Amino acid sequence: MLKLITQSSDLPVSLTDIKAHLVIEHTADDTRLTALAWAAVLYIEKETNRSFTANTYDLILSGFADRIYLPMPPLASITSVTYYDTDNQLQTLDSADYYLITGRWRQAYIEPVTSYPATYSRPDAVTVRFVTGAANDEMFKLAVKLLVGHWNENREGQDVPHGFDRILNCLTNWREVI
Repeated sequence: MLKLITQSSDLPVSLTDIKAHLVIEHTADDTRLTALAWAAVLYIEKETNRSFTANTYDLILSGFADRIYLPMPPLASITSVTYYDTDNQLQTLDSADYYLITGRWRQAYIEPVTSYPATYSRPDAVTVRFVTGAANDEMFKLAVKLLVGHWNENREGQDVPHGFDRILNCLTNWREVI
């Protein structure tokens, strides 16, 4: 199970950039444009299964696996790996006991240096807390601006424009050269 712990409060595309893209100079629509920008960020993250904002998640598992894949790439950092030992006591796994395999866009994972410790039998036996996000992606910023512009002009919920779909496809199907 993936649980959002903290969500970024920093809009990854500035309101100034959005207004410049839309050629809006007044401040009357700032609140609405900010809300549309956040909706666009969340929409793009959901559609791409990627995180473009700094969010903290808990990945909750019933036990250790040989490889534990961390969703919502890119990974910024692992905060902790905790588990309930065979005595049902909460423990923290030392970072020296696992390898972190990551890249800019591929799904990161951890695997043990030798083997993981045994855990108590419970649905939340292991929790990996991690931070995601890469707000400096220019294609993502363009997608946000295009979607905000579309929603700003088409308030009745028309389909997204073709150009946006193409960018979303690129963001979804990014292949990192390793």
